[in-house]
Amino acid sequence: MKKERLKRAEGYATLQENCVRKGMCLLWTGRPDEYGYGKIYYSDTYEYAHEFAWCWDTGKPIPEGYIVHQKCENDLCINPSHLYLVREDLHLQSGEDREGIELQQT
Repeated sequence: MKKERLKRAEGYATLQENCVRKGMCLLWTGRPDEYGYGKIYYSDTYEYAHEFAWCWDTGKPIPEGYIVHQKCENDLCINPSHLYLVREDLHLQSGEDREGIELQQT
């Protein structure tokens, strides 16, 4: 358990070292993947930077069947206030439709 916390702390340090504030967004400045999402490398594994930021901020794992999405629609944004969970099956809908569904569910 202690070893896992240390690994996560190393990942958080990497996250902090590789971001810059631009307007209301906190943008990942590390190398993006082929789809434009930030990827963080720590503890011999890659993870999406925005997913890592959401998990770090909430202290929870991402539930099965959900993904972390950016409200600002910026794929490099890791600002925890811009991140929310959305069901995978709703993710491909347009932003306006998805937001309306998310608001109804909460």
